[in-house]
Amino acid sequence: ILNITIRILNLFPYEGRVWFMARLIGLVLRWSTRYRRVAMRNLSLVFPDRTEAEREAIYRRSITEFARLVVDLTRIPVLDN
Repeated sequence: ILNITIRILNLFPYEGRVWFMARLIGLVLRWSTRYRRVAMRNLSLVFPDRTEAEREAIYRRSITEFARLVVDLTRIPVLDN
């Protein structure tokens, strides 16, 4: 099933796959209040001078970058062929 899902995702343009995965990961992480709380706490320790809105933007961008990594990793089986 995973192989079929990866093949279907790879039919879409790269940025479309990143957008989809970012939304999917964001949806999953929304259920994990602990992850969000830890991430926001870490950001407040690292960036004490930033506003809450700026830290929230960094948090959201990190989800998008993680999605980009996941999409890139799904390309590995295609590159092996």
